[in-house]
Amino acid sequence: MTKQYFFTSSIGPVQGFVATARTSQDLWFGSWLLSELAKAAAKALRDGGHTLIFPAPDSDFDPGSALDAGNKVVAILSGNPEPVASQVGDAIANRLEQLAKSSFDAAEAKCKFNRDFAVEQLKDLIEFYWAAVLYDPSKGDDDYKRARARAEALFNARKNTRSFQQAHGKDGLPKSSLDGFRESVLLDDGDIEDSFENLRIEKGEKLSGVDLLKRWGKRQGDVSFVSTTDIAVRPFAMGVGVSTFEALLAELKALRRKHRGRKETDGTHFYQERMVQLLADKSRAADFRKEFAGIFEKYGIKQRPSPYYAVLQADGDNMGKTIDNQNNQQRHSDLSKALSLFATQAKKIIKEQGGVPIYVGGDDILAYLPQHTVLACVKMLDAEFSKALKDFVSVDGISPTLSVGLAIAHHLTPLSQVLQQVRDAEKTAKRVQGKNGLAISLSKRGSAEHLVRDKLTDLVGRMEQLIDMTLQKAISHGTAYELEDLKRRLNIPDIEPTRKAMLQKEAIRIITRKRESGSDEKLNKQTRENFETWLLRETLTLDELAGEMIIAAELANSYAIARISPKEAAV
Repeated sequence: MTKQYFFTSSIGPVQGFVATARTSQDLWFGSWLLSELAKAAAKALRDGGHTLIFPAPDSDFDPGSALDAGNKVVAILSGNPEPVASQVGDAIANRLEQLAKSSFDAAEAKCKFNRDFAVEQLKDLIEFYWAAVLYDPSKGDDDYKRARARAEALFNARKNTRSFQQAHGKDGLPKSSLDGFRESVLLDDGDIEDSFENLRIEKGEKLSGVDLLKRWGKRQGDVSFVSTTDIAVRPFAMGVGVSTFEALLAELKALRRKHRGRKETDGTHFYQERMVQLLADKSRAADFRKEFAGIFEKYGIKQRPSPYYAVLQADGDNMGKTIDNQNNQQRHSDLSKALSLFATQAKKIIKEQGGVPIYVGGDDILAYLPQHTVLACVKMLDAEFSKALKDFVSVDGISPTLSVGLAIAHHLTPLSQVLQQVRDAEKTAKRVQGKNGLAISLSKRGSAEHLVRDKLTDLVGRMEQLIDMTLQKAISHGTAYELEDLKRRLNIPDIEPTRKAMLQKEAIRIITRKRESGSDEKLNKQTRENFETWLLRETLTLDELAGEMIIAAELANSYAIARISPKEAAV
């Protein structure tokens, strides 16, 4: 009888590889590449007659399929695991070679680089770790649990054992602008004068072979990945309507060509100062600004698009404990299928809300979203996750929940900074007691970062009410900053109950007194009761409430630009 083994493996590196991104294309392709390699590993196992557990065995693992596979691949092997692991490693290497050839062929048609050196740099890019433990199905669930626990322990030990490989570097070459440790493979930097859309390389940028792989990679038939600027402009596009937006875009493109501005994505044309930066002749900036303003005046449009957009990162809570609590192969397979179904629905939700999924693999999500739909998207993803995982519980008897981090950032902020911002927000959400947390980070240029967190449902509910109050001019934009100033001037610790109560009552007085500029309406009873509830009974601190009000004001602006209410966005 053929022996069976519990096999667990992972393909990396993940965080470092994905995080070293300067453009949306870098970010998307880095994530997609790892998914493609995981699919190649899963396909090799399934085609070899082995039983997949993660990812779901009935998934489409063909190259370029819509599936986003996680970097962990788990299976039950029939026969000696060493040759099987070798075959899986070969499948991963072959898929990487195919993608590299496609990327390097495209790059070579446009720019000069040392292709042999670029290929050499890919040799030590992928980390493939695995472990296998003998498993006897005839002994029932107990042996499955034993084999899995032992395999995971060995796997973790292997991952923590550092591998030392010979370096493939070259002396005297500049380092990559993205990762800082691989050498640039670009040749004749002096020739890089052409526009970015032709070369996909900014002047002065140094790119390694790995960087070129990301920058020039694409799926069959795909164009370059959407930019952050195109996401930021979407509330404006919705507000003015399709026909007006397209007419504006046509005139703005004509203006850019007239002034010999660099070709850019469609969304960039709506941001005056960014277009000025791209002019070949900066002495014509004043004329450009005047003509730019004239186009908007021609259509009677006074409100310009917001330069801010949102990045969403989400992850399941207690997933490790939930996986541990599935005591047999069938339950693990069922969980894998549930996560696959959720990922499919999550992609659909993100797209329906005007967003762009970067990576959606199981319970792990990274996506761009316009500000005016991001809260609706959070609620829908949370509900869908609960629905998909309702039949699975952890060793503590708790069903998995979803925690979400949101980063609201300027479309020209370096992507590496925004990715760190959203990772920090997700970690903050994970620290909410009992989890199912939501953390929102707003980073505005020239201002301090504002970060708020709470249970997902509670924070979304307050944010929606604060947005409505802002849109109805029931509260002033300046109220939040006055509350911050009150806390700063009085410096009253939150832990001192009597003085804290005095501080809260003074805050209520300020909120009641302060009006939106130009508004004669009094603070209505419901609004006052909401603030009293939040401050006095739910015991939000002034810092927390002020932060939520500031973020709500930013989101409210996006709803105003899109000309919809939060309730309409959720439909």
